[in-house]
Amino acid sequence: MKKIFFLSVVILLFIQISKAQEKTVIGLTNDEVGTLQRNNPDFKIRLNNYSDVVPQYFNSLAEAQSYIDSLKNVIHDQINTSEQVLPISSPNGRFAECGCGDYYATNTGSAGMFSNFNLSFSYCNGSVSNGNIGSSGLQIGWSLGSTSSSYNGLYACSTTTATFGIGILSWTQTIHIAWHFNPNTCSLYYNLGGGPCGGMVGV
Repeated sequence: MKKIFFLSVVILLFIQISKAQEKTVIGLTNDEVGTLQRNNPDFKIRLNNYSDVVPQYFNSLAEAQSYIDSLKNVIHDQINTSEQVLPISSPNGRFAECGCGDYYATNTGSAGMFSNFNLSFSYCNGSVSNGNIGSSGLQIGWSLGSTSSSYNGLYACSTTTATFGIGILSWTQTIHIAWHFNPNTCSLYYNLGGGPCGGMVGV
């Protein structure tokens, strides 16, 4: 009886070791995938999202880590931009006057993670409010969550959750869009950055 029990334990251990060393669909063993996940806790690795359309196959753990490192650099560049200016239009499409009202700004060029996006807001008596970020286009791989905003006079900071997903990898990041409205020139200025708004409003 003891021999049978011992043999069963050995077989079970052998099966577990074999599974750990078995190559997955991306060319790494289960152990290596686990190591990759532990080394990159900000990324989620989902093997069931593998697609031949986005082939992600690695010959070694080092090669997979190099791939993730290059993705991190691309992501960082896409969520951090220098200050830019958005054209302002009123709801009827004409250039906005700078009196009290609701305004709509549209970015028609590249804006980091956005291929284009829009920002609607209200302005009156030296203050902005009701800011809302929308997107009619994101760079490939990005999806956008809901927006929350904080205000201080003509300055505001809108926070949203953005998720980058490509093949087996996905990564979620809090994005802030710091913006302010200049009613004297009817111009709206903004920049993108990672993390929450924090003390950015009014600085």
